[in-house]
Amino acid sequence: MEVFLMSSSKNGAFVMVDFCVITDKNLDVFDKMTYVALCKFADREGKCFPSLNTLAALVGCARSRLRKSLDNLKSLNYLRVDCRVLDGKQRSNLYTLLPRENRTRVSTGAEGGLQKTHPGSQNGHITISNITRSKEQDSGELPQCHAVAEKPQDSRKPALYPGRASEPPSPLFYKNQNTAPLEREMKHPPYEEVVESFKRHFPDQNPPTLDEANCMWMRVAALVHNELYTAQGWDDYFDGIAESPFLLGDNDANWRPGVFWILLAQNIRKVKEGFFERGGTWEQIVEQRMKVADLTEEDQKYVRDLIFNIKSNIKSREAA
Repeated sequence: MEVFLMSSSKNGAFVMVDFCVITDKNLDVFDKMTYVALCKFADREGKCFPSLNTLAALVGCARSRLRKSLDNLKSLNYLRVDCRVLDGKQRSNLYTLLPRENRTRVSTGAEGGLQKTHPGSQNGHITISNITRSKEQDSGELPQCHAVAEKPQDSRKPALYPGRASEPPSPLFYKNQNTAPLEREMKHPPYEEVVESFKRHFPDQNPPTLDEANCMWMRVAALVHNELYTAQGWDDYFDGIAESPFLLGDNDANWRPGVFWILLAQNIRKVKEGFFERGGTWEQIVEQRMKVADLTEEDQKYVRDLIFNIKSNIKSREAA
C-alpha cells in the first residue's frame, strides 16, 4: 500500500495517510481534508475523538458541511463513528479510521455497495498512525518514532472506550517506525515564498496567514499539483488568476475569490485549465454562448457551486 507523510504543522509531527484518499474521485476536497484532519488526532489504532468544532476549524468549513463529509466517509467505509458516553454524559463521537480492506468494492450482492470487514477480524488492522519527533532527535538524524494520540478534548485517556475491545495496532506502523520517509513524502510547499508571491500579485488583498489550516491546504494542493512544491509553480498559478478579469472582480457581482478559494486544489486545476481566462468556459457561460447542460457532469457541479458561492457572498455584503 502506498502512503505519504503529511506534516500536521510546519515542524514536528507527521501524519501517515493512505495515498488512495487523495486520489479517490468519490471524495471531494472537504471529504479528503476531513480524513486528513482525523489522521492528525488518531492513535496507532486509528481512533480519536476530536470535537466537531476542532475538526471544522482544521478543515475550513461549517459544521453542517463537516457532517456531510463524515457521512460520506462512513458510506465509503473509510470511517466508523460511534457514540461515546462516559459517566452518564454524552461525549464527542469516537472516530475509527478503517483499513483499506474495508473499502473493497463488490460488483454483486444484495446491497450492491461495499464489502464490509469486521474491524476485529485478523485483517482488520488500521493503516494510519501518527509519528512525532523525539526531542533528542533535533540534529537532523532520523527521528525516533512513536504512535501517539492527541490530548482528547475532555481530558480523558483514549483507552477508555466503553464496551469496545481494543483493535490490533497497524503492522504498517511497526514496519515503518525505523524507516526513513521517502524524499517525496518529506516535501513541503515554500510557505513564506507563497505568501510573498501572493502579496506581489494581489497587493490589495489580505495575504494568507501561515496558520495550520492554510498550510494544510497548501500541502494538499502541492500533492495534487506537483509543481506547487516550488515557488515558481505558485507564481505561475497566481499569474493565471491575475490574467482573468472575472477573478479580479470584473463581474456584475464584484466578486473576487478569497484566500480559501484560491488555495483549494480543485480551483487551482480550473485556473490552470483556462476555465476562467478570456474566452474560456466561464466567460462563454456568462455570455450565454454555452449552456451549462453542455458541460461535463463534473463541470456542471463546479459551476453550480461557484454560483452558490457568489450568491452567498452578495448576501453577506448586503447583510453587512
